[in-house]
Amino acid sequence: MLMPETPGSLALYDELISQLAARRHEKNISQRDLDDIIGCASGLVGKWESKSRRPSAWNLACWLSALECRVHINGQKSER
Repeated sequence: MLMPETPGSLALYDELISQLAARRHEKNISQRDLDDIIGCASGLVGKWESKSRRPSAWNLACWLSALECRVHINGQKSER
């Protein structure tokens, strides 16, 4: 079951994608080259970065690895 989209989850996703795109630019890697490094279809990184498609969990992990990035999860107390 997929988690429902909420304003908070969409903002988190947008921030993650923006940071990955910025990291790609920092490393001077083109979208096409990153497609090849990850091993995904041509043009897919561009679709992820423009948010017209979403990467699978596996592709996201490959994307992070290719850019030498890690995701840190910080728990937050929910107010109930």
